[in-house]
Amino acid sequence: MNLTQKLPIFPTDSQVKVLWDLSEKCRLIYNFALAERIENWKKNKKKPKIERKFINYTHQQNQLPVIKEKYPEYKWVYSKVLQMILKKLDANYKSFTALWKNGDKKARSPRFKSKKYFTTLSYNQSGFIIENSTINFSHKHPSKEVLSFGLPKELIPKETIKQVEIFLDSLKRWFISITYEIFPPKYKDNGLYQALDLGISQTAGVNLHGKFISFRHRRADLYWKKKLEQVQSKRDHCKKKSKKWHWYNSKLIKMKRKQTTQLKDYQHWLSKQVVENTKANTIIIGKLSVK
Repeated sequence: MNLTQKLPIFPTDSQVKVLWDLSEKCRLIYNFALAERIENWKKNKKKPKIERKFINYTHQQNQLPVIKEKYPEYKWVYSKVLQMILKKLDANYKSFTALWKNGDKKARSPRFKSKKYFTTLSYNQSGFIIENSTINFSHKHPSKEVLSFGLPKELIPKETIKQVEIFLDSLKRWFISITYEIFPPKYKDNGLYQALDLGISQTAGVNLHGKFISFRHRRADLYWKKKLEQVQSKRDHCKKKSKKWHWYNSKLIKMKRKQTTQLKDYQHWLSKQVVENTKANTIIIGKLSVK
């Protein structure tokens, strides 16, 4: 099982410039690959299914060495990072195709990335090293700026690290996410069962011995609902993209992020309470309804 640990980093101005330069090369690769797929689809869509030859990840990945020879600036980016960009594009297309085939006509095909968009840098299994609470990333940028960031020692996973990503969130904060693999203990049926019914206001459960347990929900969504509506209303009364509109929009994003964080925190707390308050090795959750 793979888990992800999200950690903040604080790059210097020179490091930020390097990160944006690397991101720009990844963005261009993504856009060029997407344009190639769109052109390929237009050529093949009217052909019989047997004659269609669509572009896949392997085809585009094999073109990377040729692109690097023709445009040496793409050598700035670690090779695995460029490969992961093409893999993400391929995954986006597969997701879109699956949704469309399942009847979701609102599904949207992958779109081009703008210059304002920071393309996540994904280092898959190599290109990074963690030593003495410091993580270092490989690149060949002409500035030779070292991409080295300090990390909290107690938060660094000790398990096998599969992937590390560098990204910029909507509030312009820098983070890295570390994906690592753990091996949970093998399941063993001890003959005890805990059944839970997840409600809107509370979660109730009962076991085979008839012992009842309940947890009253912390409604972070209700706490933030009125506040979010007020800020959104003020933003919508401003001229779009004006200085005041941007101020309210930034405030709205921060509030929504706080709401999401509180909900996630409560979900983790609730799941921990459920596990710690039962001796059952099997927990049964009632079927959830969208309503």
